[in-house]
Amino acid sequence: MVPHLSIAFAFLHCVTVHAQLTVQKRAVSVGGCYDMSKDQLLYCAAVDEECDQGIRFRNANELKNLGVLECNTDNLPLGICKNTGQCAITKDSCDDPDEFNREDLSNTGCDAEGTTSNNENFVPTQYGACVDGTTGVVTCVLTPSDCTQQEAWISANVVKTKRYGGCKCHDVNVGVCIDGPEINPMLSQCAVSLDDCNPLVQSFGTARNVIDHALLDCRLCPYDESLTSKEDEPPITDSPNESTQESLVTDSPNETSQEPPVTNENVPKQDPVKSERKRSLSDGAIAALVVGSTLCAFAVLLFVRFLRSDPEKESGERLEDAEII
Repeated sequence: MVPHLSIAFAFLHCVTVHAQLTVQKRAVSVGGCYDMSKDQLLYCAAVDEECDQGIRFRNANELKNLGVLECNTDNLPLGICKNTGQCAITKDSCDDPDEFNREDLSNTGCDAEGTTSNNENFVPTQYGACVDGTTGVVTCVLTPSDCTQQEAWISANVVKTKRYGGCKCHDVNVGVCIDGPEINPMLSQCAVSLDDCNPLVQSFGTARNVIDHALLDCRLCPYDESLTSKEDEPPITDSPNESTQESLVTDSPNETSQEPPVTNENVPKQDPVKSERKRSLSDGAIAALVVGSTLCAFAVLLFVRFLRSDPEKESGERLEDAEII
């Protein structure tokens, strides 16, 4: 019986490892500003500084424990850039940070995903990014603090001149709450800041920590959100296999103007540095999956062979006992 259990546990371990080798794609849940005296959630918020004086910030887990409706990008109110009227999550998204206004969040009509204009056209919220000074690679993030020393922060409007479609909510990389010494792709919770984590048992990993992790991908919005508008329709291409959605969410920078003419030459191309990095991560993950699947299959074969040989062994032992008698 013991060999049976050993093989069964080995098989379960293989299945667990196989699951951990699959890239975990997740979106963030945010907290909110909570009035303790009235025991009431006033509005959802990404960080503590968005709450007024005397109002306490509660992270996503705390709101869940209080039985409050979950805060996510659907109900996360944003401010605006007054000079352009564009939705903005922080002052850094505006061309002029002094033009950022978040005093009347409930009346801006903006949330993390976008807003609907007067002509009923959905306008996605645009975000800033970090651009590499050497390679020109554009990485969609929330704040300038997410940029490396080799990168410079650019506002949302500038991003649209360097990356086709700009940086939408589901393009924005966010951080993670870490339980233990390192990121666990199966358990770690995506987060905007340390305010979203439990300070007693968790630490905060920045967007860069997650970007460099091969098995975890954290974004501000869920991947299934279709955050498009008429202005964001891609140019017509001659390639039948290139989908509209893929061209909208590509991470490669676009060196053409903001409104390119309708030609095949202006289709955004993948940056070679970014593509090579993604391809190496993908190849490594595929190799790991193949090895894990092979080991699991081998364990199953051993288990089946053991079960088949066990009755024959017992029959042989009974025959030997009979001959001795």
